[in-house]
Amino acid sequence: MLIAYRLQYSSYMPRVKYTAEVLTAAAEQSASVAGVLRVLGIRPSGGAHAHISRKLKRFGIDTSHFTGKAHNRGDRGVWNMPPHQRLVLLPEGSRRIPGKRLRIALLRIGLPEHCEKCGCGTHWNGRPLTLHVDHINGDFLDNRPRNLRFLCPNCHSQTATYANTKRLPDQGDDDVVFDDEAVTPTGVLLGRRLPPRQEHRSDVYIYAFEGP
Repeated sequence: MLIAYRLQYSSYMPRVKYTAEVLTAAAEQSASVAGVLRVLGIRPSGGAHAHISRKLKRFGIDTSHFTGKAHNRGDRGVWNMPPHQRLVLLPEGSRRIPGKRLRIALLRIGLPEHCEKCGCGTHWNGRPLTLHVDHINGDFLDNRPRNLRFLCPNCHSQTATYANTKRLPDQGDDDVVFDDEAVTPTGVLLGRRLPPRQEHRSDVYIYAFEGP
């Protein structure tokens, strides 16, 4: 007899140890400790906020780009910068731009907000999911549109450049096709072809046989 068991996952990411590498990647994509919690898939609470804050300090992870109501006063120009000024190749020695600001710029030029690997969007099982901004060539100063894409946390963690690891020059991503004339769905020059969106499902079926 063929029996199908339907498993619905309650959370997107498997449990992970909060190592310096994991927390660094989460912090780079966030503008606050609350944002780090969202990236890690942790339910917001006072205890969780304090725990992650201590971890960030213990590992010496850079949080200078974290913002809040007080930080943003008189600094709205940072967030309202036009995409063509934000999405550029920065000179050597420049500070890395936080992923949240890059995300805003990419959305403004019309880059679809879903994972370019698996097709996952901004929600998983009814809960918000923060997509990461991936630098395809591993150079975090290269913020040209052709070098940036949205990836879900799972697909991002499997790339060769995740958590500051450096891809060798001959280890490009086979999924990326560069095209100087390629544009976003809104007609803005992108510089690479967007892959067709993969059908994504939040459930898995496991089949087992019982009896003779």
